Amino acid sequence: MNNFSMVEGAANMKSLVIRVFKWIVKRIVLIADRDFLVKISNMLSKSNLWIEARLRRLDADEQKEYPSKNGMLRKFILSHDAPWLDTKIHDSQIPGMISEEEKKYYTWFGQFYAGEGDIVELGPWLGCSTFYIMEGLQQNPHFKGKKLHVYDDFVWRSAWMDKSYLGNDGPQDHEDFKYLFDKFTESVKDFIVVNRRRLSTGELEEDWGEVVNPYDKITDIPPLRWRDNPVEILFVDVGRTIDSMRLGGVCFSHISFQTKH
Repeated sequence: MNNFSMVEGAANMKSLVIRVFKWIVKRIVLIADRDFLVKISNMLSKSNLWIEARLRRLDADEQKEYPSKNGMLRKFILSHDAPWLDTKIHDSQIPGMISEEEKKYYTWFGQFYAGEGDIVELGPWLGCSTFYIMEGLQQNPHFKGKKLHVYDDFVWRSAWMDKSYLGNDGPQDHEDFKYLFDKFTESVKDFIVVNRRRLSTGELEEDWGEVVNPYDKITDIPPLRWRDNPVEILFVDVGRTIDSMRLGGVCFSHISFQTKH
């Protein structure tokens, strides 16, 4: 068999796998009950995270690595030899939407905190990322006496949150879910400062006049502000809409981010 025939055969096999997979999914959708469909949806959501991570890693194989000024940190975009891949982590059992590699990265990154500014996390959801950020920070002596400042509006959006949380104590659409965050972060509660703030306004005026999106029913939650100390590390996982990105940018654009070189 020549090389052309082998390549053509591999392509045909991939096409067959895709067709069979689509057929199986369609059959499941037609005959399965609701509980089974929820489990399948949750599994496919997690699988999608793995697939996206693998795709980004393949794309990153050709990316350059840029040394930092202090020589300690370099830019690794899902590289196959990223230094955090061998990091040992605990299984937190906290529902989340982050990959195993992201958990390792959060834990690994904690060693670089120099204690020169505050640490802020925007958008922790149920606290999975918070747990692994703390895993790394608690091993760093510079974190002694410090706190991780956590911000979220803690408003449940059933359209995309229900499928990632299968517990029987979940809230209804647009209800406050901070009680779930508190439950899952019980082990690190003494090291975090939790703030319920509006991270997305629907529209953010340049003069701070705000038009709140009535769909989210969060008019009673104060908007995010930061008027405290300089920030050394800022973890952001809320940039899924233009207004939330703008809100974060405006809130933190006036502060100095501390770096140690």
